[in-house]
Amino acid sequence: MNIKKKIVLGVFTSSVVVTNMFGLSYSSVNGEDITDKDIASVIQNPSIQFEKLPEQSKRQVLSQVISEKLLTQYVMKSNITQTPEYQQILKDVKRRLATQVWLNKGMKEFKVSDKDVKKFYADNK
Repeated sequence: MNIKKKIVLGVFTSSVVVTNMFGLSYSSVNGEDITDKDIASVIQNPSIQFEKLPEQSKRQVLSQVISEKLLTQYVMKSNITQTPEYQQILKDVKRRLATQVWLNKGMKEFKVSDKDVKKFYADNK
């Protein structure tokens, strides 16, 4: 079945809300659940609650999630992950991610007291 047919079929997949151990599942695409995290990544606004959206908006959000999942599944089957370009980008992303995680962890452990702040301020007027 080609990608266009899969997308059309996916868009018309009924939306059933199921609770699993990972959270809510609104439907599935080729056995892959559509979760509340997938929905949140499409909405991109934590103040908007999917459940409170009008039915038409819910269908649009689910349609976008389904399309993204189908595209991702298609891309992953294409063996793009084996190309030198992908491998180089992945290596760069891993390096940046490791640095960011390390910095975030360090910032949580880094404590500055009020006394230190006042002293720094006084020393650098």
